[in-house]
Order: sequence, then structure tokens, then C-alpha cells
Amino acid sequence: MSRLLSLFVGILLAVSTLQTAHAESKQDKIRELIKISGASSTLDMMRGPMIQQLRVNLDQALPNLTDDHRQQLIGVIEEEFEATFPEFVNMMIPVFDETFTEKEINDVVAFYKTDSGKAFAEKQPQMMMKSMQAGQAWGQLFGQRVTERVKAKAKELGYNI
Repeated sequence: MSRLLSLFVGILLAVSTLQTAHAESKQDKIRELIKISGASSTLDMMRGPMIQQLRVNLDQALPNLTDDHRQQLIGVIEEEFEATFPEFVNMMIPVFDETFTEKEINDVVAFYKTDSGKAFAEKQPQMMMKSMQAGQAWGQLFGQRVTERVKAKAKELGYNI
């Protein structure tokens, strides 16, 4: 009986070890995907606009801020960005893990190792910035048009906005 119990425990430990190794292997592949896909570069390109926005927020919150003090505070923001970026990558791993199978991750990693994949990864950050600019322009246009249409419809319904 004790031999059977020992065998059962051994099998459970082996399965558990294999599952852990499989999960770690998939996580390593996800980290590689994040790195070679250009996702890190895209986020790094967003750093400038993010810090600029935080600078505007600082100026609004502290209008009497001296240039030297502003630079010190911006330095804290930049340090924190650098310090917490690995945490963000760690937070993204479960998202990729839940969204993609290991085969899909392997296939995408293989793509990014091709010349076309490397070109895509290299050009993606600039494409994302241009896409964000286009999105902002569209958002302004949408906002203007929808405001005009809603005002007209409200007036038609007897409301004055």
C-alpha cells in the first residue's frame, strides 16, 4: 500500500513539475515575443508624450514651480518609469498567456525573426505614434460632428442645448 501511495505521490510531483516547466517555458517565450515584437520600443516612444503630459499636470498643480524644481520632479517621474517598466512587462505576461496558445506564440516569434518581422517590429513604434495622431485628429472631428448633430436633433425634439 505504501508503495502505491509513493508511486501516486511521485506521479503527482512529476506532473506538477512538467506543468511548471511548461508554464515557465511559455512565459519565457512571451518575454521573448514582447522583446522582439517591438512592444518595448513602442512603449518607450510613448514615454516622451507621457512625461510631457505629466509636466503640464505639474505646471497646473504647482504654478509657482521653479525650473530647477520642475526638473527634479520630472527626474523622479523618469526614474519611476524606468523602475516600474519591468513590472508592466510582468503584468502583460498573463494577458498574453490567456490570449494566445503556446503554438501561436511560437509562430509569432518565428515571424518576428524573419526579415519582414524585423522590419515590422522596427517600424511599428513610428506607425503607432502616427496612428495615435490620426486617432486624435479623428476624435476631434468626431466630437465636433457629433456635437452638431446632437444639438440639431435635440432642437428638433424641442430642446435647446
